[in-house]
Formats: sequence, structure tokens, C-alpha cells
Amino acid sequence: MNSGTASNLRAVFSIDANNAWAAGSGGEILRWDGTAWSPSMSNTTERLSGLWGSSINDVWAIGDSGTILHWDGTSWSSSTSGTTADLTSISGVNATTVWAVTDEGEALRWDGTKWSPAATGTGATLRGVFATSPAHVYTVGAQGLILHRAE
Repeated sequence: MNSGTASNLRAVFSIDANNAWAAGSGGEILRWDGTAWSPSMSNTTERLSGLWGSSINDVWAIGDSGTILHWDGTSWSSSTSGTTADLTSISGVNATTVWAVTDEGEALRWDGTKWSPAATGTGATLRGVFATSPAHVYTVGAQGLILHRAE
């Protein structure tokens, strides 16, 4: 497939065969419409490292310096993360339960209205997050770290 960019891409997410996004260096976001990749204006120059969504009208992009962007089906808008750390991974279970983690051991939770910090008990670099349900979230990071949050 021809992406139409020479930028380093770091994340990909797909809702279905006709709706996918790729993101990477310089805030570049591409959208797949089932036929071709085309640029999707992100309004950031920060490197993006993660994508996740609950529907074609609810997609999140995360990246360096606390960057969080939200796709509403029409355009990308900035969302306040409350951190300046580099966001490394994002996962969710629905439109009101989304998690993101940082390279400084922080976790953030989207509740459908705002992003809020969630205690992790570590300052270690977190590299991956996966939410299996609103009550169970797994996080992995530096030096073999695995965290499980059960509510």
C-alpha cells in the first residue's frame, strides 16, 4: 500500500475495513477510507505514538509532551491531558472508559468528559496499556513491570 508519506509512522488503528488511521512523526495522521490513505489534519507537530477508538466518530491519538487529540468524525481537536510527559500507549473499552500511559509512570483515564490522573504507584516508564473491561486494566513497562488495576 502506498501511504503517501515518508514520515515515520508509529501507530495504526482500524474500526473496520473502510476506516483506519495511522499516525507518527510531526503530528502526521493518515486516514484509510477503504480505497486510499489521505492526510487528516491533526493541528499538532508533536510525534504521535498511539491510536484507539470506540467508533468511526470517536478516535483518540496520543503522543509526546502530553498530546491528546480526539476525532469526532469530522475533525481532530486537542484534549487537555494534564501532563507534559510523553504518552506511549492508549486503550479503552467504550467511549467513556479510555486509558493512556506515559514514559514517566503516569496513567490517565477518560471518563467521557475529561482526562484525570490515576495512581500507578511507579515512576517507571510505561509502554503499553490494555483495558479488558471498565474494571480491569493491564499496563506493562520498563524492567519487566506489569501492573493490573482492578476496580
